[in-house]
Amino acid sequence: MISQVVMGLAQRGTLTVRVVEPEKKAPLAYASVGLLKAADSSVVNTQMTDKDGVFAFDAVASGKYLVKIYYVG
Repeated sequence: MISQVVMGLAQRGTLTVRVVEPEKKAPLAYASVGLLKAADSSVVNTQMTDKDGVFAFDAVASGKYLVKIYYVG
């Protein structure tokens, strides 16, 4: 499963998201998540969701980003 979200931030802040599997409506635990610059898809940061499907990117500068979620299972 690969998912992509386009977002914009107005100022430096924290992005916290809960990832849910669409079919089962259950948290997607231990998925890999990448924060990429929207302009060129360069990697800004990577995280992994916790057991509740939650991840956070701290101190994200203002701008437009892509969030890509990878999960094999």
